[in-house]
Amino acid sequence: MSQTELIEIDELVAEIDARMRALPSLKIESMRDVRREFSKRLARTSPQVVIAVALRLLELDRNGTGYRFVAFEPGVPSPRCAQ
Repeated sequence: MSQTELIEIDELVAEIDARMRALPSLKIESMRDVRREFSKRLARTSPQVVIAVALRLLELDRNGTGYRFVAFEPGVPSPRCAQ
């Protein structure tokens, strides 16, 4: 993975983390909005970046606080993740 991709992963994970922490509550509707936004953005990245972001988010999952929901969903509809 290139240095640029590693930086992109760090930035995406930090931004998702900040957005999740800023949510007033961890209700599915709130998390879904974050997931949808980042799903659109991640659609333009390589499958390797999507998987790396998801794995990093799983590491951040604080006692089941919803990061798992955000981590898994972006890759589900994309056939590119199977490549």
